[in-house]
Amino acid sequence: MVLISEAVTGLSALICGGLLVTWPDGSAIGLPLFLLKTSPFDNFFIPGLILALVIGGSQLTALLAGLSNLTSAGRRTLMAGVLLVGWIIVQVIMIRGFSWLHLIFISLGVFQIIYGAKNTGKMKGLAGCDVL
Repeated sequence: MVLISEAVTGLSALICGGLLVTWPDGSAIGLPLFLLKTSPFDNFFIPGLILALVIGGSQLTALLAGLSNLTSAGRRTLMAGVLLVGWIIVQVIMIRGFSWLHLIFISLGVFQIIYGAKNTGKMKGLAGCDVL
């Protein structure tokens, strides 16, 4: 389940972030510029870049670590979840608004934090059992 959350979140962040970088007026994904009136940004270029690289990158890195059964997978999931929750909190504060998408992604981030914290430093054996 955590791999699915990382894949969905990572690809969403990469795609939406890329669209915001390419069309910084937000038109590609239907975000009006007035959302940024209480933020330090004039357009969505920098937020899109952060979304794609930091959020998308951390989620997809955690996904690849999990698929590869690396011992760092739990730690990477934990960090990706912390970054996602932090991103949503900062976003809600900056735009002074909340949508159902915020609830979904903050829930995924909390799930990843819990999962990552429970699985930090563990590695799977050949039968899929925890060995550490």
